[in-house]
Amino acid sequence: MKLAALAIITDLAADLGVGHPPSHSMAKADYREKLGEPALAIARFQLWVHGRQFPDAEEPYDQDWLNVTAHCGEKGASVWVSGALLQSWHIARFAEECERLRQTLTGSASLGAAEPELFAKLVASDRHGHLEFSVEITPDHLAQEHSFRFETLDQTYLVDVVAACEATRVLPDRSGIVKRMPVHCS
Repeated sequence: MKLAALAIITDLAADLGVGHPPSHSMAKADYREKLGEPALAIARFQLWVHGRQFPDAEEPYDQDWLNVTAHCGEKGASVWVSGALLQSWHIARFAEECERLRQTLTGSASLGAAEPELFAKLVASDRHGHLEFSVEITPDHLAQEHSFRFETLDQTYLVDVVAACEATRVLPDRSGIVKRMPVHCS
């Protein structure tokens, strides 16, 4: 499994121009350094939004896809995925659901589901503001399944989650012009 994880990290690092690092621990450190701070972090889950897949597309559906990198890890497991896995409306809907969850202390908020490689969900576990967070993430949905569960979250954390989601909606196009991404929540 350690070699498979290294292969995934090395492939993703090559995509970002990092090259082949000399060791497994170096691969992680170099890759994280190249990515910078994640746009969204919840428990041991991180999401980096690199931009639109087709920034100059005329069709709203095509311009809505985002190139992202996601990571989740816990107790010896570390899973990375990268690609056009989310649309901007997934992030906008997640922000709205997180805000509703924060205000009502009931329900859930989901991120993803368009592509099988990434799905995350926050669920109210009681009326006192405690949340359970689960992540399903895999670089190969035909041959692998990876699930993570975190139960120590508090609803006050949702303010930062909503703010992070809103910040991802402002991305530059190929010409460098910053445009607020459209939200197509249908």
